[in-house]
Amino acid sequence: TLELTSYKLVSVFPANVEVGLNPHQGLVVLLNHHTGQIQCLLDGSTITALRTAAVSALATDVLSRKDSKVLAILGAGRQAFEHIRAIAQVRKLDLVRVFSRNTQRAREFLGPLAEKIAVNIEFTSIVAESVRGADIVVTCTSSKDPILETSILKPGCHVNAIGACRPGQREIHVQSQKGLKISLDNFEACMKEADEIFQDSMLLHPISGELGAILDHRILGRESDDELTIFKSVGLAVQDMFAAKLAHERASMRSDIGSKIEF
Repeated sequence: TLELTSYKLVSVFPANVEVGLNPHQGLVVLLNHHTGQIQCLLDGSTITALRTAAVSALATDVLSRKDSKVLAILGAGRQAFEHIRAIAQVRKLDLVRVFSRNTQRAREFLGPLAEKIAVNIEFTSIVAESVRGADIVVTCTSSKDPILETSILKPGCHVNAIGACRPGQREIHVQSQKGLKISLDNFEACMKEADEIFQDSMLLHPISGELGAILDHRILGRESDDELTIFKSVGLAVQDMFAAKLAHERASMRSDIGSKIEF
């Protein structure tokens, strides 16, 4: 049994997006499980960005169509950057469309990524244009009101909804339609924080279950090519712990990552 102990301090500074910084800033501390001694201090914004994108990529791998080639990203911050990188690891992408209200800043931030992953990246300030024909959609904005109606998505699309992660925020309007399947990272956490899926404590749409249950083959994932799948993620502490452990292990094996501090 793997035993991990850590804690995370995080704050949200929405105005950071205006200067190209991650709005999520904080610290993750990995502790010795038996003694409580500090093993590693990690940048909270980096851990959050990496583990969120990794979970979305995992959901994409099991829920999106295998022939998915067009990715739409709503948002142009750090999460957009990491999601493009991560999803390119599980699907052979031909095109990435990025929605941003400031397309010039988005080009400056995300443009160089095309050289690293060999994919064409287009930028638009219109949501409907960005998701046109998209096989995979990622919503990673700070919007409090829905910017995407699920009815305009093509049959067989997969959505990773990760931006609205607290009560009062909604990036997508999940409309009643046939062939819709919703999966969650954690039912209890989403019930408290995911207003896109749960409103006024009333379940508006059927939930198929958690991503872990799909991975364990306890429930089915995608059942047809035309099914619209939505993965709602609000982020879990256990993800931060495992990401911190992996980062610590890799840094321990290399001399060019991190710094050793004597307490």
